[in-house]
Amino acid sequence: MDLSLSKRTTRGQSEGRLKHYQILELKEFERGTDEAVAIKSVLGEPLAALGDKDVAQLPLVIVGYDHRKIERLLIEQREGFTALRPIAVVGLEGSKLSANIMQLADIVLPPHPREDDLSSTAATLATLAAHIERLPRSPRDTALTMLQFMYTRGRDIESGVDAQSPIAYGFPLAEGLLHCDVLETQSVLQDLSARGLLDARHVDRLFTCPSCRGYQVPVKELCPECKSTHLGVEESIHHFRCGHVGPESDFNVDGAKQCPKCFSAIRHIGVEYNRPGRFSICRQCNFWAADPDLAAWCSNCDQYHSPADLVPVNINTYVIAQSGVNVARNGRWGPVPVLAGDSEDDLDLSSNGEDLDKDYSKALALKVVELAQQDGRAMTIYKANLLHDKDISAQSLQDLLTQTRDVLREVLRESDVVVNTSDAEFLILLPASDSEVLPSPNKIKDYVYLRAGLKVEIITVSGAKPLGRAACK
Repeated sequence: MDLSLSKRTTRGQSEGRLKHYQILELKEFERGTDEAVAIKSVLGEPLAALGDKDVAQLPLVIVGYDHRKIERLLIEQREGFTALRPIAVVGLEGSKLSANIMQLADIVLPPHPREDDLSSTAATLATLAAHIERLPRSPRDTALTMLQFMYTRGRDIESGVDAQSPIAYGFPLAEGLLHCDVLETQSVLQDLSARGLLDARHVDRLFTCPSCRGYQVPVKELCPECKSTHLGVEESIHHFRCGHVGPESDFNVDGAKQCPKCFSAIRHIGVEYNRPGRFSICRQCNFWAADPDLAAWCSNCDQYHSPADLVPVNINTYVIAQSGVNVARNGRWGPVPVLAGDSEDDLDLSSNGEDLDKDYSKALALKVVELAQQDGRAMTIYKANLLHDKDISAQSLQDLLTQTRDVLREVLRESDVVVNTSDAEFLILLPASDSEVLPSPNKIKDYVYLRAGLKVEIITVSGAKPLGRAACK
């Protein structure tokens, strides 16, 4: 019996070994974890150095117990060249996982996982790595990368309730892969669905404020006369003899019922009077009405709107369609235009008149501009070019681009958007604001150089005026 168990264990360890993988151990108090020892015994020894390995397909095993640190690591890994990387997390309890961890990790195992689970994890990571190796990849095209992530994992873009989101729902996986806020992410998902690359499946329908697009819009009953919300409800009385109708409190005189119009005593319901329904009574001005006014009040911007003016929002789960599978396999969008109805000349963002790369980064920039157009907002657009050595490797260039984007975000405002549209090129979208000063190109350029020693050239593509098609040319 002991021999049989020993043979089965040895076979499982052999099958569970990975040819190449990387382990990242988050130690506490400089003490190693028991899980890391178990992982190495089943999966084999990890790589000590990456060398010339393709990090995009190299499996990564994160070991640790700190949820926040692991969540930050996953967000960092799902960006650029490592966005498709097979990743397993070991050491977290399933009942405490955040939406980001559940969506961005391929596998999550609890502390002290079983050997069979580790062997199964190794097989899954190896299979994912093989799928990713066969794909033509465009790491700077975040929408294409998202489709490839869905294709290789068989995953859907699921919506989840998020009280901090302006639409009450979030898309953790898509937001992490696209690096957009929830409104921009939803716009990109809807566009991909309209083009037949994703299938939308209904989850919910809600209504948002037409001013700020927030979902916190409870409906209030208001007095038709003074607009107060201080309302009460009373039964009404209809006096047959004189036809007077009013709230029951008007008929109560010294403990008996008497019509306030003709002063006749009324005693018998159904003979002298009836109760046709309830009235709303304003405690502020004593006005009463059968139907109070209804108004939707936005707690975010403190504006009142008619319920009919609220903006409907459909919340969907998105499943990759066959057309999306083809795009993911081929690693390119094909001959269709980036956005249906948009010509190539609608937005000229190159200083020498050449078109930008036909990838979805341009589409993402266009969608942000489109959102500004819909709201009638003014927006300034800068184009920034990173100056670098022409002989630099692809990985080093990606590291420089990531560093440049991070530094740009430091000097820009929270409302500004940075999009990497092609090699060494960024679009900076700056919505106008009455309370915030627009950072100038020279200020941004000087900050990037002083902060990180990076040289960028920045030109103004469009000035701060309401955007329309003419403004984008």
